[in-house]
Amino acid sequence: QVEEKIKQTHRKYLLQEQLKIIKKELGLEKEDKDAIEEKFRERLKELVVPKHVMDVIDEELNKLGLLDNHSSEF
Repeated sequence: QVEEKIKQTHRKYLLQEQLKIIKKELGLEKEDKDAIEEKFRERLKELVVPKHVMDVIDEELNKLGLLDNHSSEF
């Protein structure tokens, strides 16, 4: 019984992870950091920002894209 329950739990976890990946590939679901980065870039399109400031913003948004979602810095 215990082994069967573990197998079911493991299978459910694998299926959920596969579903998450499929949704992301289809564009139905975005990772948190992707959604945040997109939101900031959309807001910035409407603003007039000096180039040196925009360079820093781009650098920081690129750093955000490299962070793990579970990182304490995120």
